[in-house]
Amino acid sequence: MLFVTHQLRREIENVLKKISFNLSYNVNLQEYIVLPEAGQHIVLRFSVKEKIDSLLELDILENRLKDLAGENFWAVLVGDSFKHTNIGVLLPSLSDRLIKLSKILQDFPLPISNSPYVDKIKDDAEKIRNALFLKHHEWIWEIEVPWDDATSFPYIRIISRECKGKEERRKVEKMEFLIDYLPQNNSYITLVKAYILSRKENRSLLGYIFRHT
Repeated sequence: MLFVTHQLRREIENVLKKISFNLSYNVNLQEYIVLPEAGQHIVLRFSVKEKIDSLLELDILENRLKDLAGENFWAVLVGDSFKHTNIGVLLPSLSDRLIKLSKILQDFPLPISNSPYVDKIKDDAEKIRNALFLKHHEWIWEIEVPWDDATSFPYIRIISRECKGKEERRKVEKMEFLIDYLPQNNSYITLVKAYILSRKENRSLLGYIFRHT
């Protein structure tokens, strides 16, 4: 499956080398995420070791990461990076804010990736759907792959109105995954839409969400 291939990891490693060479900040790749049925994007999620209390500074940093990630990847800072800013105390309200933002962006089209990985991601989605016997109303939100933790299983997160409330360990294509079922709402797709709009405003993804809700 694509998300564990040496080819993909090599390309991500090349991105990390470029980031290390061009950034003065100490950032670490926490995991990468594939969105199989939400635009086929591959998202690199970074943490930053420095304590940064300026939202503007984090906006600038995340946009620099996005530029360095190139055309085949998206890049974001994890929520914990923002805990010292003025939106830090508001982070627990993110889910509610995304639902509010979903109404604002309901007519905005879902952005679709044009990376060379799209067809392989779609193939993986079909394999996962078949292996997990997903129903027509269920869809794959994300596949989360830890970067440096070889002891952790990748996650597959499924959106379902039959949310089971607990993780399951399952095999897909002879690989073990943790399967997590999440309740249905519009916040997931809103995150994907908001990413594109955050780029247009030169803001971080979280910065964009909190400024517009």
